[in-house]
Amino acid sequence: MSGYAQKDTTISNLVRRNEDWAAGIERIHPGAFPRMARRPQQPKVLWIGCSDSRVPESVITASVPGDIFVHRNIGNQFSADDPSAASVVQFAVQRLRVSHVVVVGHTHCGGVAAAFEAVKDGLPPSGPLGGWLHHLIHLARHHPDATDLTEANVVSAIDRVRDFIEKMEYLDPRGEQEFQQVTVVGMVYELETGRLRELGRREVWPPQEEADEDESDTATVYEAGRYENPPYANGQYADEPYEDGVYENKPYANGVYATGIPVYV
Repeated sequence: MSGYAQKDTTISNLVRRNEDWAAGIERIHPGAFPRMARRPQQPKVLWIGCSDSRVPESVITASVPGDIFVHRNIGNQFSADDPSAASVVQFAVQRLRVSHVVVVGHTHCGGVAAAFEAVKDGLPPSGPLGGWLHHLIHLARHHPDATDLTEANVVSAIDRVRDFIEKMEYLDPRGEQEFQQVTVVGMVYELETGRLRELGRREVWPPQEEADEDESDTATVYEAGRYENPPYANGQYADEPYEDGVYENKPYANGVYATGIPVYV
């Protein structure tokens, strides 16, 4: 090693650009940061997107701080048993009272490529990534085209988000506010054009006080905001077989048992 510490240009560049950005905002909107700090956030949109560095939600939508509540992960997936994603949706709907939840996939997704590679090799990636990609790998077996898989993954996610919200307790814990309608929207961001493209939407309405008798057989059963009979408690659909790397009675790669209880390891 040399006798002096090498300068970390990566971090110093981040700090420098942050200084330039903050100074520019202050010049254009004097006092903007103190005002933002005094007021609670009131975003109208929850964005569930991919962690890909080329798809920054605030940049591609020309949004400003406070506009979008965000959750991002590999492959823009959602599972009711992922405590991180589920708690974000719950907080956004119950506390922030967002009007829209958008799930955004994108072209040339690394998660999609990894799912295709796993199907080809017959072996998922090692470590937590393999467990996290389980559902996407399952979809890849039925959608061999990258565009089709990207879209199918988004549609699957908005259906899962809708189902999760429908099974939540809609009343504010303090009894002050009732749940409002939420629109769940699926979109794809095209890296080639920089444009967003909508795939579909799902409307979520407050549940009735009592299910109609003729609908009792299909009425959703929930308790304390959690699934009583989870359709995919281990992050997979009931019709998906167990495979190598997925264990029925052991903690999954995301540290959650099938019961939804976190495991600290």
